[in-house]
Amino acid sequence: MKDWRTLLILAVGLTLVAGSSLAERTAIVEPLGDYELLQAGPADGLRQCLVGNLNDPAWAVGGWFVGEEEYKYLFDAGQCCPLGFWLTSIHMLMQFAEDLTFPITIEVYLDLESAIWDETLGCWVPGPEECVSDVYSVTIDAAGMYDIGLPFGDFCDCAFVFDDAGAPVQYLMSLHFVNVFTTSLITDEFPLGCYSWNNWGSGWYDLVNDAGFPGELIIYGDVECCDLPVGAEKSTWGNMKQIFR
Repeated sequence: MKDWRTLLILAVGLTLVAGSSLAERTAIVEPLGDYELLQAGPADGLRQCLVGNLNDPAWAVGGWFVGEEEYKYLFDAGQCCPLGFWLTSIHMLMQFAEDLTFPITIEVYLDLESAIWDETLGCWVPGPEECVSDVYSVTIDAAGMYDIGLPFGDFCDCAFVFDDAGAPVQYLMSLHFVNVFTTSLITDEFPLGCYSWNNWGSGWYDLVNDAGFPGELIIYGDVECCDLPVGAEKSTWGNMKQIFR
């Protein structure tokens, strides 16, 4: 884990004026010092490989998250699996300050969805949901940085890595926060754009390109590889035998 003590400990206020909806939110960005990453949530541990943002945490963004909103992260499952994949769990890093009132209850559910290419933005953007989990309740009892890990259970089937034309299918993993609470979002130090998305009822915003976040959200997923679904053979046994004569 990188040591960020050498960074200048300076809060940077980002006043967002890109649009009327963005102007209602202000992000307070602070570099991370030493921390212990704590675990919260019932992630089931089914993991053949990892997808998503696996970079080290670098920044804590406060003053932004209020709850009752959605966060999505673009990922490529083909980095792990050759044919199909099963997204078993999703993780998101959050930091809870000392001055908050504990315990804090988090109500959240997950989804996996296909991404759609937007020619105007030059980005893969949120598209149709493929599967959605139950609502989970997670309790945070004390201040600190937490890896909130939640399982899909049996809600997702094997997802295709490539489409019928052989092109890689792009996906987003998502967390939908149901209730209101306060936390700081954790990002890396690489503001690439087109990866981290947020919707609080005003449409989807790219947190780097639209909101000026200093890096991409630390959201990642546990993956098990699987084979592509195969359609049932509808020929009669007599017809099938003709093939092998």
